[in-house]
Amino acid sequence: MDRLFAVSCISTAIVVAPYVSLLMWHSPLVWSGIAWLAVNLLLSLRVALADRENPAPWLLVPLGILVFHLIFLRAALLLVKRQGIVWRGTKYPIDKLRQYQRLKL
Repeated sequence: MDRLFAVSCISTAIVVAPYVSLLMWHSPLVWSGIAWLAVNLLLSLRVALADRENPAPWLLVPLGILVFHLIFLRAALLLVKRQGIVWRGTKYPIDKLRQYQRLKL
């Protein structure tokens, strides 16, 4: 469980870091955030144009990645807080989930 929390925090920090660096206008880190955002936008635009789709939704991909990681972090925090998963009104404790886990990671 500690590993899940650590991985979710680290991955969310990696995703959030470029956005935070955009807020630091008096720091050289702002250029890394601008470069990251530009690369993501250009890749998204390239994918959209290669498939001859409307490029507007693809320009929101960097924001979607951020939202996905924040949702992932929230799920990990709730798992740690509740000591299990609540699904449709039923609580599944972590020890039972690990006991019947098919794939051991």
